Amino acid sequence: MIQSSLFQSLIELTSDAVFIVRVLPDGEGFIMEYVNNAYLHKFNVTRESVVGKEFKDMLHVNIVDTIRRRFIECVRMRSNISFEESFENGSTSLSELFPIISEDGAIDYVVGVSKDITELKAKRDQLFASEQTLQSIINSSDNVLIYMSNDFTIRYANRRAQEHARKLFGKEFRVGEKLSDYYPGADGETALEHARQLRAQKKTISFEHQIKYPDGEVRWFLRRYYGVFDEVGELTGIVV
Repeated sequence: MIQSSLFQSLIELTSDAVFIVRVLPDGEGFIMEYVNNAYLHKFNVTRESVVGKEFKDMLHVNIVDTIRRRFIECVRMRSNISFEESFENGSTSLSELFPIISEDGAIDYVVGVSKDITELKAKRDQLFASEQTLQSIINSSDNVLIYMSNDFTIRYANRRAQEHARKLFGKEFRVGEKLSDYYPGADGETALEHARQLRAQKKTISFEHQIKYPDGEVRWFLRRYYGVFDEVGELTGIVV
């Protein structure tokens, strides 16, 4: 009894909307069994208007089928599901549904939690826009730029790098493949030695070298290796 009261108190104190839905025997009908105060505030409803009501009696006709399908999916999959929801007031929520499986294997209840992520989504959208802008700037550069893991696994290659690869190898750099596989023999050994120097010295390594393309064109390159370090100074990647 004390444990039950404690859990209910914690649920009432959270700012996330929490609700418990009873699953009808056919697995496709749902009745709202419980909502916390945050739910009432979030959706601007009264407890009497939702508790004890079937979805069709408490949800707007435009969304009732969508909501019911999500609960049906949760019950049929017998696992948690999550989804984002946008509302007319401009807010966005991340909602999660958890099936409660009884000792006999039946699912009689589904617990839902809806968290407001409006601010988080705005920051995520800003970050995505910043990344898009940064990538556009990098792609517009005349420098060949490649970002790779410590083991030389390619994680990113800009437009100029891909042009260079097509001209030199007849194919583009592929994310997930190792840059050292594109430069066999002495060229690969030189690159590995430079990477070892970068790890040891933790400073930019520069190297001038000549490349002769298959079409006969000869060019000189100044290759620089930049380390990408984490907060404790560990090397996490290399930019060439």
